[in-house]
Amino acid sequence: YELKQGFTYLIPLQETVRLADDEYVKSSPKSSLGRLFLQTRLLADYNLGFDEIHQHRGRALDTYLLVQPMVFNVVVQPGLSLNQLRWFNGVGARLAPEAVLEQHEADPLLYKAHGPSLRPADLTVSDSVYLHLDLNGYGDGDVVGLRAKPTPQPIDLSRTDTYDMNRYFEEVTADDGSVEVKSREYYLFGSKEVFDMPVDLSAEVYQHSATGISGPLHFAGFVDNGFQGNLVFEVRSDELSNMQVYDGMPISKVDFFATRGSAKTYGEGIGSNYDGQRRVRVAKYFRNSV
Repeated sequence: YELKQGFTYLIPLQETVRLADDEYVKSSPKSSLGRLFLQTRLLADYNLGFDEIHQHRGRALDTYLLVQPMVFNVVVQPGLSLNQLRWFNGVGARLAPEAVLEQHEADPLLYKAHGPSLRPADLTVSDSVYLHLDLNGYGDGDVVGLRAKPTPQPIDLSRTDTYDMNRYFEEVTADDGSVEVKSREYYLFGSKEVFDMPVDLSAEVYQHSATGISGPLHFAGFVDNGFQGNLVFEVRSDELSNMQVYDGMPISKVDFFATRGSAKTYGEGIGSNYDGQRRVRVAKYFRNSV
């Protein structure tokens, strides 16, 4: 079934959710879908809000996904996974800023690219850790990001390594380390920071942050245990006029969470698509990337 840009769809999910005492659930789009600017919002029977389930424990709740293609039309079919869930136990899993700094000093969590090598990042910390835009450029022509180009050709989400990226995106270059972001247009930019997540920590990036552009900064904000690489921000500016952004500008914040040990961590061993990325990469559905 084709889901078209500009329309909203309510789709029943195959899974039900049953919460134990002290548990709650948070949802976001999967990373590949976020890079297509496909907004998904989780709903559950008897639950009062979107994207979190935190009531009616011990009862199996039917779930649904509100899907809104923001730029591209997509083709879906039964069995596809469009969103991801995280289970939280209690409210003590988030690391306080002091604990993040201690962890980073003992075993760095974030690095910055320094030529061909990486060096531990100097963290900027308030209530959370700041993340910054990378507009240094890479590849031919000093490309720093991509701007989405609306096109009528839909993307079949059951196919990978299929579509020509250049039909859906145009390259963005920086003038003296800055880029003009146009209001209500959609961009992919990379983070200055490169993550090196230990197996006992995960992270969540703020979707909105007053430190940077007014508007959503990403569609898929979870950083998995074991992930290594930079982040790709899916940026839409809601500013009333165009805005100039620059290299090293704070763009968002990130929280770190202690997690239980897992038999699976992010990486090639489980077929992860974006491990080790050091640039702006489009979703797995495209043949070529920057």
